[in-house]
Amino acid sequence: MNGETQALVEPCEKFMKKHSVMVAKSVVNPQGGVVPVRMINLESTPITVYKGTTTGQCEPVEEVVSEGLRESKSSAAEKKEDSGLPEHIDPLFQSSVSSLDEGQRTQVVDLLRKYQSIFAASKEDLGRTGTVKHKITVKEVRTIKQNARRLPLNKREEAPKEVSDMLNRGIIEPSSSPWASRGFSEKEGWVHPILYRLSSVN
Repeated sequence: MNGETQALVEPCEKFMKKHSVMVAKSVVNPQGGVVPVRMINLESTPITVYKGTTTGQCEPVEEVVSEGLRESKSSAAEKKEDSGLPEHIDPLFQSSVSSLDEGQRTQVVDLLRKYQSIFAASKEDLGRTGTVKHKITVKEVRTIKQNARRLPLNKREEAPKEVSDMLNRGIIEPSSSPWASRGFSEKEGWVHPILYRLSSVN
Protein backbone atom coordinates (compact mmCIF):
# COMPACT_ATOMS: atom_id res chain seq x y z
CA MET A 1 0.00 0.00 0.00
CA ASN A 2 1.24 3.50 -0.83
CA GLY A 3 0.97 6.64 1.26
CA GLU A 4 -2.24 7.74 -0.50
CA THR A 5 -4.15 4.57 0.45
CA GLN A 6 -6.05 4.56 3.71
CA ALA A 7 -6.06 1.39 5.77
CA LEU A 8 -7.98 0.08 8.76
CA VAL A 9 -6.00 -1.35 11.67
CA GLU A 10 -7.88 -3.82 13.86
CA PRO A 11 -6.30 -5.21 17.05
CA CYS A 12 -5.30 -8.84 17.57
CA GLU A 13 -7.22 -10.21 20.55
CA LYS A 14 -4.57 -12.87 21.27
CA PHE A 15 -1.81 -10.26 21.48
CA MET A 16 -3.77 -8.00 23.84
CA LYS A 17 -4.66 -10.83 26.23
CA LYS A 18 -1.07 -12.09 26.36
CA HIS A 19 0.65 -8.76 26.99
CA SER A 20 -2.07 -6.71 28.78
CA VAL A 21 -1.84 -4.14 26.01
CA MET A 22 -4.69 -2.39 24.22
CA VAL A 23 -4.36 -1.71 20.50
CA ALA A 24 -6.50 1.08 19.06
CA LYS A 25 -8.78 0.40 16.12
CA SER A 26 -7.91 3.20 13.71
CA VAL A 27 -7.68 4.42 10.12
CA VAL A 28 -4.07 5.08 9.06
CA ASN A 29 -2.01 6.16 6.06
CA PRO A 30 0.85 3.66 5.57
CA GLN A 31 4.13 5.30 4.51
CA GLY A 32 6.96 3.27 2.94
CA GLY A 33 5.57 -0.03 4.17
CA VAL A 34 5.30 1.25 7.74
CA VAL A 35 1.89 1.03 9.40
CA PRO A 36 1.48 3.20 12.54
CA VAL A 37 -0.17 1.38 15.44
CA ARG A 38 -1.45 3.00 18.63
CA MET A 39 -1.04 1.05 21.87
CA ILE A 40 -1.50 1.60 25.58
CA ASN A 41 0.22 -0.37 28.34
CA LEU A 42 -2.26 -1.38 31.04
CA GLU A 43 0.48 -2.46 33.45
CA SER A 44 2.88 -0.40 35.55
CA THR A 45 5.93 -2.27 34.19
CA PRO A 46 7.47 -1.76 30.73
CA ILE A 47 6.52 -4.19 27.95
CA THR A 48 8.75 -4.95 24.97
CA VAL A 49 7.12 -5.65 21.61
CA TYR A 50 9.55 -7.50 19.36
CA LYS A 51 9.89 -7.23 15.61
CA GLY A 52 7.59 -9.58 13.74
CA THR A 53 4.99 -9.70 16.51
CA THR A 54 1.44 -9.73 15.19
CA THR A 55 -0.34 -6.88 16.91
CA GLY A 56 -3.30 -6.62 14.57
CA GLN A 57 -4.63 -6.80 11.03
CA CYS A 58 -4.39 -4.08 8.40
CA GLU A 59 -6.74 -3.88 5.41
CA PRO A 60 -7.23 -1.14 2.80
CA VAL A 61 -10.50 0.83 2.91
CA GLU A 62 -12.31 2.60 0.05
CA GLU A 63 -14.43 5.08 2.01
CA VAL A 64 -14.51 6.39 5.56
CA VAL A 65 -17.96 7.33 6.92
CA SER A 66 -18.48 8.81 10.37
CA GLU A 67 -20.66 6.49 12.44
CA GLY A 68 -22.25 9.47 14.17
CA LEU A 69 -23.12 11.03 10.80
CA ARG A 70 -24.64 7.77 9.62
CA GLU A 71 -26.75 7.46 12.76
CA SER A 72 -27.91 11.08 12.58
CA LYS A 73 -29.00 10.67 8.95
CA SER A 74 -30.82 7.45 9.77
CA SER A 75 -32.48 9.03 12.80
CA ALA A 76 -33.55 12.11 10.80
CA ALA A 77 -35.05 9.90 8.10
CA GLU A 78 -37.01 7.91 10.68
CA LYS A 79 -38.33 11.07 12.36
CA LYS A 80 -39.42 12.48 9.01
CA GLU A 81 -41.39 9.33 8.25
CA ASP A 82 -43.04 9.35 11.68
CA SER A 83 -44.26 12.98 11.64
CA GLY A 84 -47.21 12.51 9.29
CA LEU A 85 -47.42 16.29 8.78
CA PRO A 86 -47.92 18.19 5.50
CA GLU A 87 -44.76 18.72 3.49
CA HIS A 88 -44.56 22.47 4.17
CA ILE A 89 -44.82 21.99 7.97
CA ASP A 90 -42.57 18.95 8.34
CA PRO A 91 -39.25 20.91 8.21
CA LEU A 92 -40.46 23.02 11.16
CA PHE A 93 -41.24 19.87 13.09
CA GLN A 94 -37.86 18.28 12.30
CA SER A 95 -35.94 21.33 13.49
CA SER A 96 -37.95 21.62 16.72
CA VAL A 97 -37.85 18.11 18.20
CA SER A 98 -34.16 17.16 18.19
CA SER A 99 -33.93 17.42 22.01
CA LEU A 100 -37.47 16.24 22.87
CA ASP A 101 -38.59 12.83 24.08
CA GLU A 102 -41.28 10.75 22.39
CA GLY A 103 -44.14 12.21 24.44
CA GLN A 104 -43.09 15.79 23.72
CA ARG A 105 -42.66 15.01 20.03
CA THR A 106 -46.22 13.71 19.94
CA GLN A 107 -47.48 16.93 21.54
CA VAL A 108 -45.66 19.01 18.92
CA VAL A 109 -47.18 16.92 16.12
CA ASP A 110 -50.68 17.36 17.57
CA LEU A 111 -50.17 21.11 17.97
CA LEU A 112 -48.89 21.60 14.42
CA ARG A 113 -51.66 19.45 13.00
CA LYS A 114 -54.32 21.41 14.92
CA TYR A 115 -53.10 24.78 13.65
CA GLN A 116 -51.77 23.72 10.26
CA SER A 117 -54.13 26.12 8.49
CA ILE A 118 -52.15 29.15 9.74
CA PHE A 119 -48.98 28.04 7.92
CA ALA A 120 -48.65 29.18 4.32
CA ALA A 121 -48.15 26.26 1.95
CA SER A 122 -46.40 28.57 -0.53
CA LYS A 123 -45.71 32.24 -1.13
CA GLU A 124 -49.04 32.47 -2.99
CA ASP A 125 -50.98 31.15 0.02
CA LEU A 126 -51.89 34.31 1.95
CA GLY A 127 -54.78 32.99 4.02
CA ARG A 128 -57.40 35.00 5.92
CA THR A 129 -57.90 36.26 9.45
CA GLY A 130 -60.91 37.44 11.44
CA THR A 131 -58.83 39.21 14.07
CA VAL A 132 -59.08 42.65 12.44
CA LYS A 133 -62.42 44.01 11.20
CA HIS A 134 -62.96 47.02 8.95
CA LYS A 135 -66.03 49.22 8.74
CA ILE A 136 -67.22 50.94 5.55
CA THR A 137 -69.87 53.64 5.92
CA VAL A 138 -72.39 53.50 3.07
CA LYS A 139 -75.42 55.43 4.42
CA GLU A 140 -74.02 58.79 5.45
CA VAL A 141 -71.76 59.17 2.48
CA ARG A 142 -68.61 61.20 2.91
CA THR A 143 -66.41 62.71 0.25
CA ILE A 144 -63.95 60.16 -1.08
CA LYS A 145 -60.39 61.41 -0.95
CA GLN A 146 -57.38 59.54 -2.22
CA ASN A 147 -53.75 60.48 -2.25
CA ALA A 148 -51.76 60.22 -5.41
CA ARG A 149 -50.02 56.85 -5.77
CA ARG A 150 -47.62 57.32 -8.61
CA LEU A 151 -45.44 54.36 -9.53
CA PRO A 152 -41.70 54.76 -10.11
CA LEU A 153 -40.62 54.02 -13.67
CA ASN A 154 -38.77 50.89 -12.63
CA LYS A 155 -41.97 49.40 -11.12
CA ARG A 156 -44.48 50.27 -13.83
CA GLU A 157 -43.71 47.13 -15.79
CA GLU A 158 -44.22 44.88 -12.76
CA ALA A 159 -47.47 46.49 -11.54
CA PRO A 160 -49.78 44.99 -14.22
CA LYS A 161 -48.21 41.58 -13.62
CA GLU A 162 -48.89 41.80 -9.89
CA VAL A 163 -52.49 42.91 -10.46
CA SER A 164 -53.06 40.02 -12.87
CA ASP A 165 -51.47 37.59 -10.43
CA MET A 166 -53.65 38.75 -7.52
CA LEU A 167 -56.75 38.48 -9.71
CA ASN A 168 -55.89 34.91 -10.64
CA ARG A 169 -55.30 34.00 -6.98
CA GLY A 170 -58.60 35.53 -5.85
CA ILE A 171 -56.98 38.16 -3.62
CA ILE A 172 -58.69 41.03 -5.46
CA GLU A 173 -61.65 41.26 -7.82
CA PRO A 174 -62.96 43.79 -10.34
CA SER A 175 -65.25 46.46 -8.90
CA SER A 176 -67.47 49.26 -10.23
CA SER A 177 -68.18 50.64 -6.75
CA PRO A 178 -67.82 54.40 -6.15
CA TRP A 179 -65.15 53.44 -3.62
CA ALA A 180 -63.08 51.70 -6.28
CA SER A 181 -60.11 53.61 -7.68
CA ARG A 182 -60.70 54.40 -11.30
CA GLY A 183 -57.92 54.35 -13.79
CA PHE A 184 -56.98 55.48 -17.27
CA SER A 185 -54.66 54.10 -19.92
CA GLU A 186 -51.88 56.05 -21.54
CA LYS A 187 -50.42 55.47 -24.97
CA GLU A 188 -47.74 53.27 -23.46
CA GLY A 189 -50.46 51.02 -22.04
CA TRP A 190 -49.79 51.68 -18.35
CA VAL A 191 -52.70 52.10 -15.96
CA HIS A 192 -52.53 54.91 -13.39
CA PRO A 193 -54.98 56.00 -10.68
CA ILE A 194 -56.80 59.30 -11.23
CA LEU A 195 -56.19 61.79 -8.44
CA TYR A 196 -59.08 64.18 -9.09
CA ARG A 197 -62.32 62.59 -10.23
CA LEU A 198 -66.10 62.66 -9.72
CA SER A 199 -68.17 59.68 -8.70
CA SER A 200 -71.80 58.99 -7.86
CA VAL A 201 -71.17 59.59 -4.15
CA ASN A 202 -69.39 62.99 -4.43
